[in-house]
Amino acid sequence: MKRLAGLLLLLLLISCYSLKPTVLSQPKENSGHKYVQFNVLVIVLLDVTHDGRRTTLLDRNLSRIFIELERARLFYWRNSHLRFNINFTYMITLSHLSFNGWFLSPGNVRRVVSKTLSKLGCSWDSFDGIVALWAAPGYKEEVDPIGSVYGPGGTLRYYSSYQLDGAITWLFVHEFHHQVDEDFYLSGYEEYPHADYPAQLKGKFGEHFDFNAYMLRSWNETLWLKLKAPSIGKPRILTANDEDGDNFPDYDPALPMDEVRFGSYINRSDSDHDGLNDKDEFMAGIFFPSNPLLSDSDSDGIPDGKDSYPLYPVNTIVPRDNWSTIIKDFITHPRNAQLNYELKAKWNDSGIAFKFLIKPGNLGNIYLYLDLDDDGWFHGVGNLEIILNPAVDNPLIKVHLLDCREAEKNPSKPCLWDDDPKHGGRIITESDIITRANLVRRGKKIYKEVVVFIPKNDEIAFHPSEGKNIGLRVEFLSSKTGTACSVFEKWSLIYLNLSQKTLARNVSSTIMVNRPDYIEKAVVVNRYIGKISKDYTVEVVYEVENVSNRTLNSVRIMDKNGKPLISLDELPPLAKVKICKQIKMGINNYTLIPGDLTVKYNYNQKTYSLKIKVPDIILDTQTEIKDPFAEIMSSTIRLLVIIAITATAIAAVAYIIRIKTRR
Repeated sequence: MKRLAGLLLLLLLISCYSLKPTVLSQPKENSGHKYVQFNVLVIVLLDVTHDGRRTTLLDRNLSRIFIELERARLFYWRNSHLRFNINFTYMITLSHLSFNGWFLSPGNVRRVVSKTLSKLGCSWDSFDGIVALWAAPGYKEEVDPIGSVYGPGGTLRYYSSYQLDGAITWLFVHEFHHQVDEDFYLSGYEEYPHADYPAQLKGKFGEHFDFNAYMLRSWNETLWLKLKAPSIGKPRILTANDEDGDNFPDYDPALPMDEVRFGSYINRSDSDHDGLNDKDEFMAGIFFPSNPLLSDSDSDGIPDGKDSYPLYPVNTIVPRDNWSTIIKDFITHPRNAQLNYELKAKWNDSGIAFKFLIKPGNLGNIYLYLDLDDDGWFHGVGNLEIILNPAVDNPLIKVHLLDCREAEKNPSKPCLWDDDPKHGGRIITESDIITRANLVRRGKKIYKEVVVFIPKNDEIAFHPSEGKNIGLRVEFLSSKTGTACSVFEKWSLIYLNLSQKTLARNVSSTIMVNRPDYIEKAVVVNRYIGKISKDYTVEVVYEVENVSNRTLNSVRIMDKNGKPLISLDELPPLAKVKICKQIKMGINNYTLIPGDLTVKYNYNQKTYSLKIKVPDIILDTQTEIKDPFAEIMSSTIRLLVIIAITATAIAAVAYIIRIKTRR
């Protein structure tokens, strides 16, 4: 019994020792924000003969290339829920390349760059993707307006190329998306959408950039971490500090955006307490964010967290039989556009009407896009484009419908406008749309009033009714500058709701929060090539930005070896300065400008130091690259000639010896 009691006591003690104490409200450890990174080599070919015409971009401003590619990088970061970072390495080469046809093949480019890459200890296959941009005669130095779409491009596995007289941001976004599609396929996710088949992807989205943004946004966010980087055959997952756990990195200048640069607080997920967290403020638009420090970014009386469109002061309720203002005097892009207009709408059982009030002489054409069947631009048949000229009494220039019914069934068939001869017949014509334009007085001011009425239509099943939604996009062409002005983000639709009456709004007061001050993370640096002169002097541009509210003193930028590059006596609050430095390259030379920088600055008698990573830049001024195959052939021929000469000489000597022997 004593042994049994002792054994029971021992078991009781062991069990009590193994019990774990209860911990209440144990916080979860913040593991940071995880994302995948692709290392992409961007090859800029400055001396190209295409179809017999030679173009060189020596002495030309190259800044546009870097600015627009950084826009593309930011586009991917924003619309992938901050899960996909593209890390650029730039190679700028003056090696002459000649080709014919619209597509520059990877073999041609590989021949030009491989030798220099090898000397630098890397290769074509060291990267997860290659993008080759080549000099073309139509290259312009001015940066394109955001959302510009034009120019051809092509993509093979891991490789894209296009000419530099196209829309650089767009061509990268679209063509590189084919690489992403292929990479997801090889990662085991063949269901990732194809960037050439918008009709095959269900969803309410617009054209071009908006479609590409929808592809990125609608993809399961966690699956980005499954995307294999081609150069290593597995996902390259990196982690950024994220103090408040809102999946928005705190500070990392190597990323396209972080909270310090964005101006939000790193220690609270919703800086302005408006119900929309900081990451969602950053993702409010496909190009533009809402304001993380202002509870009502568009000043329409609705807090961002409750506003379907926090970027636009838009009223989406269209009442029956009564004109209601949809939007007034607001332009998303360009930001500095000053256009006086007002857009109103109303509906009844017979159709929907829109009214524009415009200051005379202020505008050129008006472009009105409507998704009448509430299913996105590339679906169904209710996709209507109306072009109006407000300067004339009969303002209607053109109306047609984009019919995507066959494209939805068969990806090999495109969407067709109903005025395309291939379509087989019109669905809506100019005679179906009622328009008028006349002068009206509003107080002491005279306006041009343009009214357009779209009637119900059985063929496209457009029957206005309460609760129905209609997609809307509006652009104006400025008569003064010729600039296209987008009311909403370029290519994006907003959706109006047909109602029996105007609904009252609960207007909230706006709360503005002070911008946080992170003096220990106050500087951001960007670097790119401005131009290469004909004497092979390279202009390197440094953009140094102070993202704090304080004036910084004695700002110094050094390379990874401590060599001074830039020095500023003072950098004002929230200021950005541009400094140009020159490198004497000379002809037939190459160099790597590493992206590892150290930044030091003073504030309040204290010195701060930051490690900053910017893209590596490879400069190559070798003007002629010999064809390796030709070199091999040349060497082989020389060897054969030597062998032949030697053999002939030996035969001649042997012949002479034989003759002498006979004698």
